[in-house]
Amino acid sequence: MLVPVIGLVQVGEQAYADRYTYLPSIGLYLAVGCGLRLLLGGGRMGQRALLLITLAVSVCLTIVSRGNVPHWKDNYSLFGQAVAVTEHNHVMEHNYGLELYNRGQKEKAEKYFRMSIVSKPEQHGSHTNLGVILAERRQYDEAIKHFLLSLQYNPTNVNAHLNLAKVYQLTGRIPEARRHFSIAAELDPTKVPRRTKGRGPAIEPGRVNPNDAKE
Repeated sequence: MLVPVIGLVQVGEQAYADRYTYLPSIGLYLAVGCGLRLLLGGGRMGQRALLLITLAVSVCLTIVSRGNVPHWKDNYSLFGQAVAVTEHNHVMEHNYGLELYNRGQKEKAEKYFRMSIVSKPEQHGSHTNLGVILAERRQYDEAIKHFLLSLQYNPTNVNAHLNLAKVYQLTGRIPEARRHFSIAAELDPTKVPRRTKGRGPAIEPGRVNPNDAKE
């Protein structure tokens, strides 16, 4: 429990997080509580003052907590609040874009995928998702560019390989499509339609698959 909070080992992309303060704060709270008790004395007036201070702090914390509860309603609310109060937060920009995409707000989703890429150009998931949106609009050249960037930063991104293969198929570039279907099949056979394995692409034209990994 202490390993992530003392800075010796980083767990995930985040270097610090609110939850890392929970355990280390116990000593601080004990010090404040005991210090107030000593400062106010153990008499009747001191006890009343300590009680009033405790009640006041509890009320303030309750009000602040009540104001933050709506932000934890669901991922859409949480990620939306995160991008509203932070800047260059590529993880939250990516996740919020994905939530918007899933709700059908694709133009707004595109905005946040692009913001995520600006914040961190090597955010391969955002490149893949942006490519999906562009491919759905038949902006195939730009979609291919983003799928290739995604694979440049993460060559094992199965969704990028699959979506790139399908766009290549839709644009008549069958050899390239077969190559990326084959790579995807090697990386994760469960994601590749059975009739494409070993025989090249055989998926009907239609919407490319969104990258659903929240990174």
